[in-house]
Amino acid sequence: MSNKNKEITNEVFIRCKKNVKFRREDFGCVIYDRNTNSFYSCNPSGAFIIENLREGSYLQQIIKMLCEKFPDESPDKIEKDVKSFLSQLLYMGLIYYEK
Repeated sequence: MSNKNKEITNEVFIRCKKNVKFRREDFGCVIYDRNTNSFYSCNPSGAFIIENLREGSYLQQIIKMLCEKFPDESPDKIEKDVKSFLSQLLYMGLIYYEK
């Protein structure tokens, strides 16, 4: 299923592809794509998002959890940052979504 050129909206269910492996590290996490032999890294917030996508999650659930985790941050900024990060993961072929 390819969603590479589509926008992620609030009502979609998002999950990591089966070929994607994830390992927590002190700095955040390492993501490994077995199909392309590519490695990526991300910060702790990115690791939190990836952890929640392993089993799948709705965009609004992720945003809500991050707003609770970072109450001093603007919810609008969190939503913008989450959508940007997920768009990058989608473009790299690491995640997919279902409506």
